[in-house]
Amino acid sequence: MRKIIYSALLVAVCVWSPGCRDCGSSCGCGSHEGGAACAPAGCAGKLSLESGGVWTLSSAGLEVLAAGGELPRQPVTIQFTAGGTGFSGCAGVNRYFGRAEVDPAAGRISFGPAGATRMAGPGLGVEQAFLAMLGRADGFEIENGKLRLTAGGSVLAEFEAGKENKQ
Repeated sequence: MRKIIYSALLVAVCVWSPGCRDCGSSCGCGSHEGGAACAPAGCAGKLSLESGGVWTLSSAGLEVLAAGGELPRQPVTIQFTAGGTGFSGCAGVNRYFGRAEVDPAAGRISFGPAGATRMAGPGLGVEQAFLAMLGRADGFEIENGKLRLTAGGSVLAEFEAGKENKQ
């Protein structure tokens, strides 16, 4: 019984995106960090790693990572903390988290090792390929509501911003 409840909780966490800690808004603008006043109107600015909220891997990206294997049941997502120093998400089966170094002006990003839960399920091959891909990423660009992770200028993966955060 505990295993079923635990699995259900992890699945729910995999698709749940928290709102602002202060006002409950799902804007993801990051203006609430560091004691700043809650200002959801600030979301009208340029889309950034943090303001994209939960970024979801495109279906084309999933197919490439699956390479003919089984697809995961949950969407593959990534979310960044204020300043981009932390990241977390759902890798399709398990939750993952880690630290990152980001230089927004130069479009550079470097992901540290990711920790993850250890559940089994369909799509583990996609999950392993995704986490390995994060380690190869050295750059990023955001354009038209899409986040592209790159390595040596080549696109590794493309994500779509959370629906409420597209600009």
